[in-house]
Amino acid sequence: MIKKIKINNLIYTSYFLLLAASMFSNIIILKSINNIFKYLSLFIMLICLIIQMKKIEKKQIIFIITAFMVFFISFINCKDYSLVFLIILMFSTNQIDFNSFVKKDMLFRVGAIIFVLIMYWLGFTDNYYALRDNGLIRSSMGFSHPNSFGIYVMSVGADYIYLKFNKLKIYDYLLLIFLIYIIFIFSNSRTSQIAILLLILLAFFLKYFKIKVTSSKGLKFFMMLLPFFLILLSLYLGNNYGNISELNDVNKILSGRLSYANYYLNNYSVNFFGNNLLTTNDLIYTTRSLILDNSYLTLLLKYGTISTLIFIFILESIIIKGFKNNNNALIVIIFVLLMISFSENYLFQYQTNIFLIYFWAYDKKGRDG
Repeated sequence: MIKKIKINNLIYTSYFLLLAASMFSNIIILKSINNIFKYLSLFIMLICLIIQMKKIEKKQIIFIITAFMVFFISFINCKDYSLVFLIILMFSTNQIDFNSFVKKDMLFRVGAIIFVLIMYWLGFTDNYYALRDNGLIRSSMGFSHPNSFGIYVMSVGADYIYLKFNKLKIYDYLLLIFLIYIIFIFSNSRTSQIAILLLILLAFFLKYFKIKVTSSKGLKFFMMLLPFFLILLSLYLGNNYGNISELNDVNKILSGRLSYANYYLNNYSVNFFGNNLLTTNDLIYTTRSLILDNSYLTLLLKYGTISTLIFIFILESIIIKGFKNNNNALIVIIFVLLMISFSENYLFQYQTNIFLIYFWAYDKKGRDG
């Protein structure tokens, strides 16, 4: 028992270091040690994984090694280590209590957000400003981008809803609405506001009508198919932007995301191990970044088809496990993340989707809520 507690403490330490490296990236006095946080976290996670190898079945070890090798090859091609860090984090959390993990994650994020905001107001951070077409100036509030602030606040909301899903009271809904207001006032990240609003509405609707999503085989089938449908829809819309006039209006609603998707699909091929995607094309865009804000296309184009298939396998396994454990809260949150990832890179990022940890973590009681 003592040994397990020590390993869990190491896991939490490594995760919080990794999250701090991301959330504190714009704090001037911490920039010089930011990479130390990141690689110390990686070192600790690898130690935890090695220590637990004796308890892992042979077929699971084979999967871990295979996934790591594929993600590492993709990293060499695309120069992005997100999936490598994600897979090590996921497998180092073997048998950790997921509900406890979510609670600690929420508390850390709240403290970290407050800390960054204090540093911002004291003038100790770099700041990023974005201008909307309507003239609205959006501030990153000491984070790397206005959307980053929205992402972290949204993540706190998702954690909170997960922990209190079937016990939400009026004051809980008011608190969650207040989170939407904070995002609206400070960074105006629309996707994050929509995500929290969807979670509130779904949680309220399911509780009011006493619906258990995990009791429906039809909903399980729908959830299993949804990632594949969204991949195909992303490819269809991205490839056909410019050929279908009605998509121009959709593109405006999505802040130019379809035009960006079309650019990347026309300039990069879908292959086994991905591409190093340029985020700015100076020949065309001189004042605005060129960004592929779609999780499904990013997986295919940046990380490649093999990494995408492995990730989808992990995602499908989480959905199956959630239904098996009657974890309605998890299924609802995964659904919302799947939907909003159509216009953001939320789905595979450990900073925004800690619910991927559920793949390997221990759902001690299951959740009927």
